[in-house]
Amino acid sequence: MNNIKKWPLALICAALLAACSGIGSRQQADELATMRQDDAYCAGQTARYPDPAYISCRYQLQNARSYRKWKNAQMVLRTDNVSNQNITNPMFSRGIFTPMDRADFNCQLEQHSGFDYVACGAQGKP
Repeated sequence: MNNIKKWPLALICAALLAACSGIGSRQQADELATMRQDDAYCAGQTARYPDPAYISCRYQLQNARSYRKWKNAQMVLRTDNVSNQNITNPMFSRGIFTPMDRADFNCQLEQHSGFDYVACGAQGKP
């Protein structure tokens, strides 16, 4: 009888773990797709890894993406501040976009699921 009561809890836990795993897998798949798109774009500009022109191209693409995310956050913050004058979100309250430090930006060749791809980002965080 006691084991019967544990089954629903075990099923709920298993479902939650599967859902979290799915979210992580989807995020990783999206990141890989973005890396492949960036690689194809820079290759179309006649830049090839590990040439400095390739790394510069990937840096510009990633910086542009970061800027768009920042700009969207600023728009949400402004909209939110109109309705909630006394509440500010410190995470997005900076008024100036700070680009990534070029000196910390690096690319490296990696393999995932049998495919080669070039991961780029701040050193230690491609």
